Amino acid sequence: MSGSWWKQGLACLAVMSLMSTASADSQGAWVSDPSLPGPSLPPVGRSLFDHLFTETSKGEPGYAVPFPFTLLVERIAQQLPGDSVPGEGGIRQVLIPMGRSLVRNASAPDYFSHPRLVLAVDAPPGFDSRHAGLLLKDRLYIGYMESEQLLEVISYNEAAGRFEFQLVENYGPDTQPKVSYANRQLCIACHQNAAPIFSRQQWDETNANPAIDKRLGQQGANRYGIPVGAGVDIPFAIDAATNRANYFTYYQLMWQKACHSLPGGTDNNELADIRCRAALLRASLQFLLTGGLHFDTGAVSYRNDFRQYIKANAVRRWPDGLLVPDADIPNRNPLLSRSPASNVISEAFDPLVIRAPLEWLDAGSDRALFLLVKGLAEFFAEPDRRRLDQHLFKAAMAQQLLEQQTLSCDLKEKTWTGQGRRFGFNCHAPATSGAGPVATLRGRFTLDQDKVSQARMHHLSLVDGGELRNLSMQQITGGAERGAMRFRINNGMLHARLADGNALGELVLKWQAGMTEASSVTARLSVLSDFTLVDEALRKLVQQASDKQTDALSDKPFRRAAIMPALFRELDTGKTLEWCCIDDMTAPAVSRETIQYREIADLKPFYQYCATCHASASPFPANFLYGDETRVRAQISHCAERIYYRLSMAHKQPDERGKSPMPPALVLDVMGQDEAGWANSIPFRTLKGHVTSLLQQEGVEPDVAKYELLGFDQLRSCMP
Repeated sequence: MSGSWWKQGLACLAVMSLMSTASADSQGAWVSDPSLPGPSLPPVGRSLFDHLFTETSKGEPGYAVPFPFTLLVERIAQQLPGDSVPGEGGIRQVLIPMGRSLVRNASAPDYFSHPRLVLAVDAPPGFDSRHAGLLLKDRLYIGYMESEQLLEVISYNEAAGRFEFQLVENYGPDTQPKVSYANRQLCIACHQNAAPIFSRQQWDETNANPAIDKRLGQQGANRYGIPVGAGVDIPFAIDAATNRANYFTYYQLMWQKACHSLPGGTDNNELADIRCRAALLRASLQFLLTGGLHFDTGAVSYRNDFRQYIKANAVRRWPDGLLVPDADIPNRNPLLSRSPASNVISEAFDPLVIRAPLEWLDAGSDRALFLLVKGLAEFFAEPDRRRLDQHLFKAAMAQQLLEQQTLSCDLKEKTWTGQGRRFGFNCHAPATSGAGPVATLRGRFTLDQDKVSQARMHHLSLVDGGELRNLSMQQITGGAERGAMRFRINNGMLHARLADGNALGELVLKWQAGMTEASSVTARLSVLSDFTLVDEALRKLVQQASDKQTDALSDKPFRRAAIMPALFRELDTGKTLEWCCIDDMTAPAVSRETIQYREIADLKPFYQYCATCHASASPFPANFLYGDETRVRAQISHCAERIYYRLSMAHKQPDERGKSPMPPALVLDVMGQDEAGWANSIPFRTLKGHVTSLLQQEGVEPDVAKYELLGFDQLRSCMP
């Protein structure tokens, strides 16, 4: 196929232009532009799915996708913490019998005995002493259609900084699964955010809908291992995961472009770009170490190298701001449709319809920068935080990088009906400046024969206005009879940390002999300067990046598997870990879904406007342009009623349409046409005239009003 017309034809799923002109009122640049979906094959790296399900046999890598599906789920669970339960902890699964995927009608009319299963992972990797773990959280989604022996996979490619779309065909008993990368343009027609999508609450397409749940149980869908009456918690978790994943493209855009100076800028130099990313990484590591509580916005590096630099770049790059796409599609109850026995998607619920942006962001605003710092912290895993926290604390203690702060306390015995005695303490730092970072702290503990239990620090306020709440206190030594008690202060399982990343050490409470409310109590709190070790490591990485010795701070995508090993090396953690997933050297050869284009003169408009969607080997969506000329002509003839109907929707207002029109509005936008102009164009009349002639040859006079009364689902099926 040659000529420029087929490039326009790619617009059929250049359904993409959608994001560049989501609405006439939208102002700003789209974070993810579907008119530029990128290649279907990974430009670099491989998907997490590939890394997870690749095995080497006789020196050759190949896919090893476990069957049945329960074994595949177990393989995923092996990457998660030991308390993860398939279908519950970290692996979320729902059933959608009548959904909106491309294969939604594959099991018709047995929707409820063969529903589509959707799986999402929302837990971090488990801790392994040798392996850093696969970060699958919010990054792996699988749709399973048993009747089609098909898996549809969306998983993250860390090296490329994007989600990949894949198909696993022949996924059944006694078959060899075939894995390929899907037609990305086709996928992004609905996945306009280049990421997973899900419906809004109340998730009435899923088994969270009691009526659907009941019918699934009656027709044997409980074999999938999803309990009856599961409720809304699991679809809520999947929705939350897709909403978080929706921002990944924004984080990558800002890391790569906002810290990249433009020609003509006052700070147009590579070192400034590197320092910007180092400052951003510093803030994200603080956010990681504090468990998502805070980071130091007052640091010189944050204010100058990062905030000021990005603000200047953002004004030049995105003067009208950024538009964040929407991962949510409207909630839909298929049982309330005009034809509840079929699964017809009206325009109001069609994922193809252009979605308005989720939000507008001033890329240089404090809110946008906070989202960025928070989001990049989520690109690390809980084991990363644990390793970093433990190493910094241990190294700082060995080097005596700590300071002591003394506070005076009031001690009060609380009314307590349990075993032992309960005390509350309220401590205050002296009013003199420079006394330390802590202004006040309050807490309580229960004491039974010198053994402390239920010790908590409810509130710790800082001189800079920050605060920490609900910290755990673990008794190390001491007791009431000894006049002192030593506590370790933790935030969950790790050390409690201030906004600057530095850890709290020990809290020592001292009093005069005999613990009474009249006791004179003092508190001595130690604060480690262990985050200074990170600062020193980052300083070295900046120099190495400037000397081209590392790409960890380059304008490549933000990659955990590149950044963390470099950081740990400079921190001299003394441990060498296996990291995933930016290496594609051991992955199987890739293949992709192919599209057929043919030079058939009178069918040229069909290929021009519809081939990207309808000329693949896959039967979903209806592949009436796939095959040789004889087959294609027969298929178009068989689809004529439905093609005529979808074309006719161009003459109706959106609120009057039974189905969304074809080609979609965004395709027309790519071609520089509006809907009104398209409905009166020569290509439109040619397409409609062709199918009209085919129907008339059958003795049928097409009538869209009659078709609407009949219902789209009652028209002749598109494919034989």
